[in-house]
Amino acid sequence: MKTSMLILMLILSLVVSGCYVQSLNVFYTEDAETEIPALMGEWNSRIQMGESVTNKQIKSWAFSTNTVDTYDSDNKYSQLEVVYFKVGDSYFMDFTAGEPVTAKDSDPCCNFYWGAGLVLVHSLCKLEIKKNELIIIPLDLEWFTDKIDEEKMTLSWVKAKHENSNYVFTATPSEWMTFLKKHKDSSAVFNQKHQFVFTKAKELHNKAIDSDKK
Repeated sequence: MKTSMLILMLILSLVVSGCYVQSLNVFYTEDAETEIPALMGEWNSRIQMGESVTNKQIKSWAFSTNTVDTYDSDNKYSQLEVVYFKVGDSYFMDFTAGEPVTAKDSDPCCNFYWGAGLVLVHSLCKLEIKKNELIIIPLDLEWFTDKIDEEKMTLSWVKAKHENSNYVFTATPSEWMTFLKKHKDSSAVFNQKHQFVFTKAKELHNKAIDSDKK
C-alpha cells in the first residue's frame, strides 16, 4: 500500500474517531441480528451529518445484506461492513470499515465515514424507515462524553493519556444491549442534529440480495 494511502487512512481514523462513539466490541448479541428487506436497495442523500446535501448531486448509497456503499458530501466512495439488529421495535446498524476499495467511477478510497471503523472498532447508528424515507442517527458522542465527565457513565471505557485522545468503549455486547433497551428512544443519546436522511431510489434485485447471503 502506498505511503500516501496510509497517511490518508490515519488522518481519516483520527478525524472520524472524534465524531462517533466507538466500541472495541460489537453493539449486539447474536440473537438480536435481523434482516431488513425494506432497507435493501439504493437511497438518495438529502441530509448528511445534519446538513442538507440536496444540491450536491451525491451518488446513491447502496444497502445490502452485509455492506453499505457510501458517498460523502464530496462524492468520495467507501464500503462499510455492517450487521443489522433489533432491540424491541427499533432497528440498528453496527458498522466497521470495509476493504479499502474504490468504486469504478470514483476517486481513490476512502471517505469520511469509512474512517469511523478503521481502527478495528465498531460504531452504531439507529435506523428509521418510513415508506420511502430512511433516517440514520448515530450515537451522540457529546452525550457520552458529558456522562463520563459527570462520572455517571455506567459503560466501561478507556482513553489514552495524551490530551487529544478519544474515548473507546470496552463494554460487552450484552452490556450494550441492556443500554440500548433503556435508551433506544432517547433523542439525547440518538441526537437528530447528526442525522442522515435518504429517499428510496430503487430496490436491489433479488439476485443481488441472494448473492450477499452466500
